[in-house]
Amino acid sequence: MIMTRNVALIVGGMGGIGRAISRKLAADGFQIVIIHKNTSAQEVASFVDTLEGKGHIACACDVTDVSAVEGTIKSIIEKYGRIDACVYSAIDTLIRKKIIELDALAFKAPFDVAVFGAHTVLKSVAPIMQKQKKGRIVGITTAAIEPNSTSSRMGAYIPAKYALRGLLREYAKELAPFDITVNAVAPGFVATALNNDLPQQMVELVREKNPMKKVVSPEDVANVVAFLCSDGASSLTGLSIPVTYGETMNL
Repeated sequence: MIMTRNVALIVGGMGGIGRAISRKLAADGFQIVIIHKNTSAQEVASFVDTLEGKGHIACACDVTDVSAVEGTIKSIIEKYGRIDACVYSAIDTLIRKKIIELDALAFKAPFDVAVFGAHTVLKSVAPIMQKQKKGRIVGITTAAIEPNSTSSRMGAYIPAKYALRGLLREYAKELAPFDITVNAVAPGFVATALNNDLPQQMVELVREKNPMKKVVSPEDVANVVAFLCSDGASSLTGLSIPVTYGETMNL
């Protein structure tokens, strides 16, 4: 079945930010394909049913398994014939330790998902977009990698997200001649499951310290991602855009 509607692949689409992105892009008219790993089939089906429009699907896939990723992307192309936007939002569990306290396996785990997983997905998606001579790629990083960030005790999360940003930059350079844009969206603190271990007092402290006295929502992130996936953002590539209500400024 070849689709005329634009197809958006959301990797990590069952996370808090991933769900918001899926909802927003579905509302914007995209055919949504979610890649997830551990969410139950019932929960996935219930969420997909809430998306605006029809025909959205979800695929269980471990992004650290190269063969599984390649097979999943192949099946998506066989079904829809195209991938117009790819949003990479997958991340491993956040370990709140100092970097010096991590053993080799704990340090490596976030890289397996955030960096090597992203490369595996993008390496499969990029040739499809090159044939189409058009595409949008967005990676979700974090404002915690910005030089003025005071975030700490996040294990290898920050180094892995920094590496993802570098990976996206290289893809942006290589894919620009094919009218494919590649950008990063870097949210500040977002109250999702990734941060469920933090007390409510911490959320209020984040709000109080923010210049606009707000905490970033998944929908705030989704709105920026949706713009980067739109035709209106065709001139924007190789950028890292903070979504922080002023916590991170680069003017």
